Amino acid sequence: MIRDTHIAKREEDIGFYAGFVGSAFMFGRASTSVLWGMIADRYGRKPVIIFGTIALVLFNTLFGFSTSFWMAFTTRFLLGSLNGALGPIRAYASEISRPEHQALALSLVSLARGIGLIIGPAIGGFLAMPAEKYPDLISKDSLFGRFPYLLPCLTISMLGLVVLVACFWLPETLHRNHGNNGGDDSYEALEASSNIDKTEADLLGDGQSHLASKKKSLWKNWPLMSSIIVYCIFSLNDMAYTEIFSLWAVSPRKLGGLSFSTDDETLHRNHGNNGGDDSYEALEASSNIDKTEADLLGDGQSHLASKKKSLWKNWPLMSSIIVYCIFSLNDMAYTEIFSLWAVSPRKLGGLSFSTDDVGVVLAISGAGLFTFQTLLYPMAVRLLGPLVVSRITAVLTIPVQQSFPFIAMLSGISLSIVLNFASILKNVFSICIVTGLIVLQNNAVDQHQRAAANGIAMTGMSIFKAFGPAMGGTLFSWAEKRQGASFLPGTHMIFFLLNVITVIGLITTYEPFLVIRAD
Repeated sequence: MIRDTHIAKREEDIGFYAGFVGSAFMFGRASTSVLWGMIADRYGRKPVIIFGTIALVLFNTLFGFSTSFWMAFTTRFLLGSLNGALGPIRAYASEISRPEHQALALSLVSLARGIGLIIGPAIGGFLAMPAEKYPDLISKDSLFGRFPYLLPCLTISMLGLVVLVACFWLPETLHRNHGNNGGDDSYEALEASSNIDKTEADLLGDGQSHLASKKKSLWKNWPLMSSIIVYCIFSLNDMAYTEIFSLWAVSPRKLGGLSFSTDDETLHRNHGNNGGDDSYEALEASSNIDKTEADLLGDGQSHLASKKKSLWKNWPLMSSIIVYCIFSLNDMAYTEIFSLWAVSPRKLGGLSFSTDDVGVVLAISGAGLFTFQTLLYPMAVRLLGPLVVSRITAVLTIPVQQSFPFIAMLSGISLSIVLNFASILKNVFSICIVTGLIVLQNNAVDQHQRAAANGIAMTGMSIFKAFGPAMGGTLFSWAEKRQGASFLPGTHMIFFLLNVITVIGLITTYEPFLVIRAD
């Protein structure tokens, strides 16, 4: 699409502009994720999910009509800012599952996301420019001939319509236990960041005492924040890899790529409840069981005196968010890089793939991801725990990412086999990392703050992911221009930089940085 807008004066500059279009969605999501999380905590998960699906159908279709760089950028930004469904969906998955099944539920959410990242580009690879690929079926003068990228966008929007209809049968999981108080928890926890406490007089009315469970701050919940941080680190790796892989696959072999068409590339792709006075110590000893009325009564009088801690100062929450953001940056940069690498010429170190080639590659990766996530991941979590699984897969990601420049040296059947195997591993590892961090985030807070916590995670992740495509595209263009370098020439450098992000994310999954909430 960027090539057809003619905004890039040189082929090497296409990745630069493509990165900004990819970042637009994340910039939009970063600007509104906390707001959507607060709305979901106040009015319910279901309305936000439905509205987000409507936004997907509308703006994804408009994106297909884009004929200029700025129209593509604007429609992607609006789609990101008006679609706040992901955070509430993660909260929803935790709330409808028993504790022993939570890892499976969240793994299915990550699986759906991973399959979407694979099937989406596959649909794009097979259906983009249909008048050129299927001239017997579609005329160049038809609607799909005049708008060559409308058909894949419209196909995805039709799938969104099916999901929209199904959403109306979803049961609401947000239950208000105290009348009009239940929906305000996330708002009050966020407002507590100003460190202004409610006085006892503010909390009592007309001589009547009221029982109120303690509202813990999401921002001060370090188990949640730390898991989100780790998740962001690995997401950064994945997005950078995706960007690099696409550029590498289609870049010329003389530049270290595979000279793939996009068809080839498509084949490859997927506390404290104890009291407000002890602040951090109470947070670390927190549990999900609220204080009973008897715990809050004293000398025949009931007082609501628990301090509302700031979400921003909740280190278990914030540390997980930071790690989550780092991996989110990696994920987004990888996503951008992979696409650019796959379609870049072989003389530039790519694969010279067509969009159809890319689609086939991605479809195969999706099948492998589905098998692992539904059958093997829940078993691994039961045996090792989500954090250990995330650490192991982060370590295994490093050699896989660094292997892509060497894969570009292959050809024929050996290229197809090795490329698909590496792509399956990369996508499986990314989803394992992300899922483990999401489990930690949801376990770090209680239900009444869960959507807001996921909103914070989405904001941080989106900010990091917004830089992923732009960073990946810019670095890829730079790497292609240094084919003759003595140290890590061409695409070797870009995948090395992805691994640097992965190592940073891996380090932050350990104490003292990442803190796990004690139940």
